Amino acid sequence: MLPAPAVTWAYSRISFLSLELTYDILARTILAMRWVLVTSLAAVSSAVAVAGQGRKAGYIDCAGDKHGFVAMYSNPCDDETVANLRCGEKVEVIAIEGSRSKVVAGGRKGYVNGLAISAKKGRFSPPEAPVAPTPACDELQLQIDTSHPRAIFAPDPEYTEEARRAKIQGKVILKVTVGTDGTAHDITVVKGLGHGLDENAVQTVRTWKWQPALELGKPKASEITVEVTFQISQ
Repeated sequence: MLPAPAVTWAYSRISFLSLELTYDILARTILAMRWVLVTSLAAVSSAVAVAGQGRKAGYIDCAGDKHGFVAMYSNPCDDETVANLRCGEKVEVIAIEGSRSKVVAGGRKGYVNGLAISAKKGRFSPPEAPVAPTPACDELQLQIDTSHPRAIFAPDPEYTEEARRAKIQGKVILKVTVGTDGTAHDITVVKGLGHGLDENAVQTVRTWKWQPALELGKPKASEITVEVTFQISQ
């Protein structure tokens, strides 16, 4: 049996070790809580900063293009045109996604080529806009409804003098096969107008360029109906 002083010293030593262990646990807990607080504040600050960027004003820059407009697309990967924006037209730039910029024009959202947006009107200056992750176009392409081909170059046909004198107006309806190469062939007239307009419609549609229909991401030939409108301008 230990003498009384030895027992007292042993008890004091155990109490000190217990207190030291408790302090160490408490210190570690405080450090952990501080780290959680710091990282949480950093995340909140980052979110506030991003939210504060907002939309930036921009202008359509045609860079000398004589067409007088720039195409606005439905998404960052596809070439489906949803509107044509005039040179110098003011837009709101939401974000830069890869080679295209997401914009709002006339209350409509879409995408334009990044080099067609300027921060200043009349002189090109890159807009200051949030940069979003580059879109995964391969995955997005499979999600787009591509069961039908889409015309990406479709000039209007010319009137014949005979039809103009007779004031013939209306639509020529054609049945067209769009091949995997984006060209039209096997064109037949379903409903015509006569006076040479049917022939002009067929010849014009032969020059159209198409984005072919896709099946599992691969182009496929498809038969569609095309309406060609003839209208005499006033």
